[in-house]
Amino acid sequence: MNRVDIEHVSLRSRRGMVPALLFAFVLALVVYSTRAAPTVLFGDSGEMQTLGLVGGVAHQPGYPAFILGGYIFRHLGWPDLAYRITFMASFFGAATVAMLLVVLVEMGLSVMVACATALTFGGIYTVFLVALRAEVYTQAMFLSLVALWGVLRALRSGRDRDLLLAGFLLGISLTGHLSFGPAVVVMGLVLAWRVYSARRQRALPMLAALLGVFLLGLTPYLYLVWADAKHLPMNYIQSLEQCGDLVGRNVPLERASWQRVADLILGRGPYPRHLVVTDPRTLLRHFYAAARILSLYDLGLLGTLLALAGFVHGVRRDAARARLLALLAIVSFGFTIWVSPHSIIDLFLLPCLLYLSVFVGWGIGAVVQALGRWLGGGRVAHAALCLLAPVLLLIQAHGTRHWLDSVKIPRLSLEVDLEEYLVTPTFLPTLHDVRDARRFGEQALEVIPRGALVMGLWDALETMRYFQLAERRRPDLVLWPGVYPYLLAKIGSWQQEHVLREQPIVFLQWYPELAPHFTAVDSVRLAMGRTLYLAREPLKNLDRP
Repeated sequence: MNRVDIEHVSLRSRRGMVPALLFAFVLALVVYSTRAAPTVLFGDSGEMQTLGLVGGVAHQPGYPAFILGGYIFRHLGWPDLAYRITFMASFFGAATVAMLLVVLVEMGLSVMVACATALTFGGIYTVFLVALRAEVYTQAMFLSLVALWGVLRALRSGRDRDLLLAGFLLGISLTGHLSFGPAVVVMGLVLAWRVYSARRQRALPMLAALLGVFLLGLTPYLYLVWADAKHLPMNYIQSLEQCGDLVGRNVPLERASWQRVADLILGRGPYPRHLVVTDPRTLLRHFYAAARILSLYDLGLLGTLLALAGFVHGVRRDAARARLLALLAIVSFGFTIWVSPHSIIDLFLLPCLLYLSVFVGWGIGAVVQALGRWLGGGRVAHAALCLLAPVLLLIQAHGTRHWLDSVKIPRLSLEVDLEEYLVTPTFLPTLHDVRDARRFGEQALEVIPRGALVMGLWDALETMRYFQLAERRRPDLVLWPGVYPYLLAKIGSWQQEHVLREQPIVFLQWYPELAPHFTAVDSVRLAMGRTLYLAREPLKNLDRP
């Protein structure tokens, strides 16, 4: 199709888009928010809930867009503070569904087909699940889709203002989650080539302007520098320095905040990222796991077939855009198997899943068009087929996932890192009755003596931080990352400066490595099932891990 044809189809397909946008957004928001976790959670979600409420620096690479968004959502009127931040994830999940509709209409699909595709994407298990807890992924998907829309619009129009807006949006999208980085690189190079091919010798000023607005889009990362310089109590950099360098090197102390944050973002120095995978067997294992998750658990076999059909249809309809989207999906998939830890491959696949969903939309459009002609055409038949498409796709995908989780076929079982409250397989995700973290925190605070040193691993400690920093309970407690053997130094200094009978050391979980160091240890069983361990006698041999 030529440019005039594309613009004509795009304008025609926009009819009725506003009601469809509102319908898709409201439906997704109602479903997500009513099934979302109602209160504080363990682990990363608990950390992000606290950061959204009080600010600070998150774990790598800092997630400034999410933290800044929390400054808005924390003022909502929900009684439970933690739910306000979880609601932000649900809100951006719904916004992602609506934004995908916009992108699909920009690609020339009818509003009804675009709405059916967007609702299908919103119902995919992994997408659904990340919208139910305080995580960065829904916001990152939304920002990436906004950037994709800006790039497609700029490539279609070629206007300077559209090109500059697209460059800025690409920068902003990198403040959500760095798994979208490869796609940002590809889209940035495509924009640069568009500028160069159209201007040749006169391209340099515009290319420089593109780079400038892209860097401007990255400015939310400056918030992390400010937060670190202000010594906000919720600070991952500080936590690492407290518990010691986890790779066996000393943490450099006297550094400017911009250096500390730059190292955190780039994963260098004392904040190393997961190493890239170079072993062929591991790469093959990751490839197999990623392909299995996409084709069986998320898209499902029917969705995968529709994506392949949609690619063929898209190449015939608009080869340049189809190839761009295919390249975005390929580089995102490759990045996942290259750098993602095996346990969270499903989360790193979200960018690939997002771009593949556009092909699913093209596939749905082609099938609806063909079946509509067979049924005699008409708007009623078209609408009925569009309504049926997400129902069939999601029932097939969720049903396959639920069955495979139930029968536990070894080579097909899902191997992802699900938090404790997600291990029970369900046909549709729901966290609306998950309250274990709140029960744990409230019951622990009731029995922990005043002025105690509290040590724990990531999941439990982040819940305790929430109660202390967000709900301002028990400021008398000293919370400390309990990473062995680095906690031994803190234990030694604490028992030198305090009387353990009055201010004991409390461990939020049992440490087998500490057994040789204990002279005596008490245990307290909480009503919700977890056990705390209290050291009221000095530990021994702290210099010999």
